[in-house]
Amino acid sequence: MKRFSCFFLFFFVIAAFLLLPGTALSQRTVGAMGIEPKIIVKGKIIEQPKTNLSVRCVSVMDGRDVPCSFQVTMDKVYTENCSGAAYTPCGHNDVYHIISRDDILKNNDAETFRILGGLTDAQQADMTTELPERQAQGKYSYTYHSGEISGKIRLKTFAVNAPGWRFLKPCEKENECTIFQDVNIEHCGGKYACQRFAELPQPLPPTGEYGDWADGYVRCGMSSKCTDIPDDIDPVTWMLYDRPYNWPAHPTVHWGRWEFNFELMMLANKWYKTFKKPLVINDISLPKGGLLDCKTPEKPDWNTPHKSHRKGIEADILKISVPEKIGRPERPDDERWLVLYRKYKLFHRLKLRCLEEKRDYNHLIYKGKIN
Repeated sequence: MKRFSCFFLFFFVIAAFLLLPGTALSQRTVGAMGIEPKIIVKGKIIEQPKTNLSVRCVSVMDGRDVPCSFQVTMDKVYTENCSGAAYTPCGHNDVYHIISRDDILKNNDAETFRILGGLTDAQQADMTTELPERQAQGKYSYTYHSGEISGKIRLKTFAVNAPGWRFLKPCEKENECTIFQDVNIEHCGGKYACQRFAELPQPLPPTGEYGDWADGYVRCGMSSKCTDIPDDIDPVTWMLYDRPYNWPAHPTVHWGRWEFNFELMMLANKWYKTFKKPLVINDISLPKGGLLDCKTPEKPDWNTPHKSHRKGIEADILKISVPEKIGRPERPDDERWLVLYRKYKLFHRLKLRCLEEKRDYNHLIYKGKIN
């Protein structure tokens, strides 16, 4: 009797599909969910990542494509309004920007595409935030081109099915279906796998076991807030000068590739042993890389003096790290930086170098191999 009931239930389900008008229809989107930010240097595009996506209407009876009409839109940008507490993985705090990313999205102009990216397809070569409706497509493909800003963006695909077919839930109507897809824009390097950034850790407090402070560095978000570190400092109070979260619009800027972070920590250890003063480490990268805009501290405007700091392999060190008695550099192009590096062999056996050819001597870059 139990076996007969199972057979009857199976027969009823099949009969229901056959007797309903048309054939039940489902929709799905396929494509990469992550993409790296665009990189522009001096107005020239160095890298322009893109990802191809496609959407289909599929018959649930036999799996074949059913012609539908599609329209794709860049629908939403997720703002990151974090508080800036320790280890908060936040990149941009839109509250402190002149214009939010959601407002930028509405402009549909060249600045929108520079910052947020845009959409193209076979009929639309120029980027736009909304592609025109494409009718009677069995499989519709389009491309998202990334912008300079890291973060998350939402794409919306609106589909209208062909006459005689109907959509199943979770579609909102029998003849309409909207699908949202989030694309994560982040620098995700690595030869074999995605290796996301790690935050340069909070330095450990000094202990008698190591004699002095083993880490030998402090972090600084906004450099203008870290100018009070004295030459003669009690190691017990060093932690008071670790101020990584004092930049309102970008609460965390000390994120990098683990290989680079390790080299920085090795340099800091050597720096403290040499000068008896901590290395003050300024900007590295945002948690997901991309544009680090810090042109105007009070009202950032999505522009930046930083042409780099986007891939987690560069950092600035502040002149306050150098004891005044041995000759403190005044500017990034002050050659006293080079004198210090060479005299004390600070880069010896390390995979770090400064941007000597660009006279940006307090800007350090990783020169090792990254898998």
